[in-house]
Amino acid sequence: MPKETANARPATEAGVDAGAEGDAAPRSAPVLYGQPVPLTPQRHAKLRLAPDRDYAVARAVNSVPINAIEYRHAVKHYPVVFSASAPAMSIALLGLSEGENLFVGKDGAWAAEHYVPAYIRRYPFIFMAGPDRQQYVLCVDEDADCVGKKGDAFFKKGEPTEVVERALSFCSSYQTQSETTREFVAALDRSGLLVPNRAEITVAGGDTLRLGGFRVVDEKRFAALGDDVFLDWRKRGW
Repeated sequence: MPKETANARPATEAGVDAGAEGDAAPRSAPVLYGQPVPLTPQRHAKLRLAPDRDYAVARAVNSVPINAIEYRHAVKHYPVVFSASAPAMSIALLGLSEGENLFVGKDGAWAAEHYVPAYIRRYPFIFMAGPDRQQYVLCVDEDADCVGKKGDAFFKKGEPTEVVERALSFCSSYQTQSETTREFVAALDRSGLLVPNRAEITVAGGDTLRLGGFRVVDEKRFAALGDDVFLDWRKRGW
């Protein structure tokens, strides 16, 4: 019998209001994150990052945002589609049903030789918007299993360690790429290239899974783009 799966829904990034000491309360925590708060020496002086981390936290996530710079790697392993809701986002599909990630094993390991999306690799860290919505604050998920009393310290004598510096660099790069991707996908949307689509997959046992709620690039519309648009996009690296 056919089974209707949940629509493809990307994780979203929510802003936080930072207090005087960098404390924060998320309006709505992004997917994967339980309690992301600004990383500060006052609050996190004794916390550490476990060196042996796995991807168990992503076991129930069937889709995540994917940045344009990742497309060339991600498309070798996952369908990359675009959200139906506004603003449009590019998404890597990791499973066919709600709460299903086909690439995380029971031991929490990611499938060998498969690309791990940057959205997942940056966990438990994340950039979130500060009070003015113009600047971003490096936050850490205090609920993460990999954050605790064992491992590499976040701070030493009140100063950030290499762990924090690496997280800051990764999240800064991710945020830049995310903004670039949003601009690119918005251009696809404005140009009418994104069209609704559905997929039907027959799995072992004969069941048919139906996946909807996503869009793809219409090849004929893309081929019909004016030369001025095409050349402008090429100059932008799109």
